[in-house]
Amino acid sequence: MELEQNTPISSPENVITAVKPTSEINEQFNQECLEEHNRLRALHGCPPLELDRNLAAKAQEHTEVMALKNQMHHRLSPNHGENLSMREGNTPTVITGKQATLRWYSEVQRFHYGEERQSMSGNFSQIIWKSSTHAGFGLTTKNGGCNIFIAAYYRPSGNVSGHFTENVPRPLNGVDYLPSNKEMGW
Repeated sequence: MELEQNTPISSPENVITAVKPTSEINEQFNQECLEEHNRLRALHGCPPLELDRNLAAKAQEHTEVMALKNQMHHRLSPNHGENLSMREGNTPTVITGKQATLRWYSEVQRFHYGEERQSMSGNFSQIIWKSSTHAGFGLTTKNGGCNIFIAAYYRPSGNVSGHFTENVPRPLNGVDYLPSNKEMGW
């Protein structure tokens, strides 16, 4: 789970009083996320994901609920895996699908190939999870772009205990790709 937190937002003018969830899919963001997921999966010899509009709608709805509550929370489900991200700040920011994906993928530096017990790298391993075939992505901003909520849903779910070795292979060239801060938009 990634939580980027700059300055806490707690003043009354930053409280949402009413939000009507739209669950309208952000096509550009979904395409950016999907392309970067598939580029990274190819580095590990994993098949490409297909965009699932139903998963994208659910991920979008989840980001809208997180924005309403101004809090990141997992929606645990046996039907899908998920990656989440939240940013709070005082400056409006734009995060692309590529940047969001690279921020999750950067957990590669904490992943231990060949081990079934993993911690602190679940976002990375879900991106690469070989048996996941479909994904959808959601993005919601509030406070003029100062707060950003992102969700990725995957089917079938990854990060299944006892199946890491077969589903999270090393990169084909044997060298982990570590995204730069610039690539991640930091």
